[in-house]
Amino acid sequence: MAEAANRSLGQEINSWVQTIGILIAAAWGGWTFVYKEIVVPKSAPVNVTVDLELKKIGGGQSGDKKNKLIPVQLRVSAKNPSSREIYLLPSVWMASGVKVTSKEHALDDVPVVTSHNEESFSQRHAEVTESVIVAFGGLVEDDSLKPNEVTARTFIFYVPQNEYDYLDLATIVPTIAKKGAVDLEWKLNSQTGQLEPTWYRLDASGAREGTMKSDDVSAYSTAHKLELQRSIARATLLLSQ
Repeated sequence: MAEAANRSLGQEINSWVQTIGILIAAAWGGWTFVYKEIVVPKSAPVNVTVDLELKKIGGGQSGDKKNKLIPVQLRVSAKNPSSREIYLLPSVWMASGVKVTSKEHALDDVPVVTSHNEESFSQRHAEVTESVIVAFGGLVEDDSLKPNEVTARTFIFYVPQNEYDYLDLATIVPTIAKKGAVDLEWKLNSQTGQLEPTWYRLDASGAREGTMKSDDVSAYSTAHKLELQRSIARATLLLSQ
């Protein structure tokens, strides 16, 4: 009987060991699923990648003989490289016509490069005399992009022949982690000649309840965990050839 009792106790212990092992395996599997499907996607970066192609098209110019126009084609694609869906705020593209003149500069007199002027550069033998927006508009039509989803558009606009030396094109694609939290509009400032954003807070129904200053948008995004980001891409096109 002692042997039978020992076998019964051993079987019970073995059964408990198997049960505990199953529970541990289930818990580990559940955590692995949560980590892969929830934790990792939420911590993944959401910056959109943008590809641009800017080129002159056609065999000649459009318009009348006196005022000939150069047709320019813009192809743009935006991709969500992250593992979660992201939401898009109104995006914009803008093309500026740039004029350049010959002028000598001493490069040791130019300002140092900082985070506020890193997009500009200095050169010894030339100077930009004018940069004016010649075309702009909305960019991405989609409200959101799923993981690895790509959206693309093509635009054609015109610039006058022999008016500018090159085109400088920029795109801005703002993204946000929570849909219906804020809204955005772009408007051309007639005094500065630049596109300026206007930010709006949205209520629970999605209606605008007030504007925000641009300086307050970052703090508002952090406080409400909106993960507001923007992707900027640039391209240039020489027009003088």
